[in-house]
Amino acid sequence: MDIKWYPTFSKLKTLLLGHWCMDDDFYGLIYFLKNSPILERFTLELYKPFEHAYGIMSGTYQPKDQVLVSKHLKAFEINHVRDDKWIHLLLKVLASHGVHSELIKFVEKYHS
Repeated sequence: MDIKWYPTFSKLKTLLLGHWCMDDDFYGLIYFLKNSPILERFTLELYKPFEHAYGIMSGTYQPKDQVLVSKHLKAFEINHVRDDKWIHLLLKVLASHGVHSELIKFVEKYHS
């Protein structure tokens, strides 16, 4: 696909994304990070264990390009299920795209 046809969210300051953005090695997550230049607050709602990040789970994740988050980012919240064992991998991906650990807050949620 040709990325030049994708929109830039030039006025987006707050964003909440769900589990879907984690598919295909975090494509949706990286897409929004890349195309939201004034983003200040980002929340991920991850209420089920994640099983579909192929390169992430194998330890072979390599960013396709050096996407860095908005310099305006003040908070990155991750709402996640209790026993999710891949959170450390998510942290590696976020760090590779410039999300500093001091911006990240974890909120543990329970699922049935």
